[in-house]
Amino acid sequence: MSWELTTLGEYYDVRDGTHDSPKYVREGYPLVTSKNLKGGKINLEKVKFISKEDYLNISKRSRVDVGDVLMAMIGTIGNPVEIVQTPEFAIKNVALFKTDKHQSAAYLKYFLSSPDTKNKMLADAKGATQKFVGLGYLRSFPIKVPPLPVQKQIVEKLDAAFVDIDKAISTTEKNIENAETLFSKTLNKTLEDNLSKEFLLGELCEVITKGTTPTSVGHKFTDEGINFIKIESIANQGNFLPEKMAHIDEECHESLKRSQLAPGDILFSIAGALGRTAIVTDDIVPANTNQALAIIRLKKHLNINKDYLRYVLNSNLTINQSDSLKAGVAQQNLSLSQLKTYKINIPSAPIQNDIVKKIDLIKEQTNALIECYQNKFIQYESLKSSILNQAFSGELTKNAA
Repeated sequence: MSWELTTLGEYYDVRDGTHDSPKYVREGYPLVTSKNLKGGKINLEKVKFISKEDYLNISKRSRVDVGDVLMAMIGTIGNPVEIVQTPEFAIKNVALFKTDKHQSAAYLKYFLSSPDTKNKMLADAKGATQKFVGLGYLRSFPIKVPPLPVQKQIVEKLDAAFVDIDKAISTTEKNIENAETLFSKTLNKTLEDNLSKEFLLGELCEVITKGTTPTSVGHKFTDEGINFIKIESIANQGNFLPEKMAHIDEECHESLKRSQLAPGDILFSIAGALGRTAIVTDDIVPANTNQALAIIRLKKHLNINKDYLRYVLNSNLTINQSDSLKAGVAQQNLSLSQLKTYKINIPSAPIQNDIVKKIDLIKEQTNALIECYQNKFIQYESLKSSILNQAFSGELTKNAA
């Protein structure tokens, strides 16, 4: 049985969600966007709600049914989800593929997940700051489809192959989580065993300030230039990720003098993912940052180890204060005034240095273990990609031609 070369639009009914922005309500029907498609499932943890009237209006054109496949088409492109349970949500800026009894939704989901498909869509995507693929593009996207029995045979083989791989991936993810948890417990215990005199963070600092988003003051981001650091530019381990930094020009940098960074500054996230920290190094500057990151600059005459303070800011001694100070669970924000009231334990300089040496060593061992697990994770994902490529080249089915 031969495979047919066609397009997604010729073979499937391809639509998308609403492009409008309905009024959000406290309770109602979930409005699923690209960010809610994760790991082959619909994640409704941070979803917004719309009224029944808006839900019905959107559903006239973009109703989601069992057997449909959704795919993110703005931002993170891909992450297809097969709808297997009766849905009661509307969609916005999400691709909707409707299948019938002569088509396998699971086959389509796997096709959209394949490396060749994802890489082509990412390469063709438009947009400077936020990548997207349009409805017309998706409808004209090429696909090779075999007869339904072969589609089902491919799905069965992929399902069987991925069961063990997904279990191994899940175990690896749990091992990484356990390693991070163990480090966090060790950090907390070490600091709690060395409690000393408390100071307010504001008393220790020459400056506690924050930055500004350039676009809010008439400037634009540039393709290259001076580093502009956002929360996503900082890894959980406290190191900078150059590939996730934005850039601004010299004129913009000079206009944002308040948030120009200096070596030794401690960055502390005060919006969204509270408490992510990093120490500005010589190779990062000149650099600037936005209002989601507080800039903590210690008084020069104080004998405070910056690495010690960063560890304190990452510990339960600070995180528990964040829980009591943050503006609200939904907002996850801290004001600079609140940050200045953090209570910080400052032991003698020799004790600070000893704590840093101990935690640095444990951190190094933890990171080595995590890197080992991450390499395994990459190998498992690579294996899945290889199997998917085999499936859509016809290698997994005897009758494919």
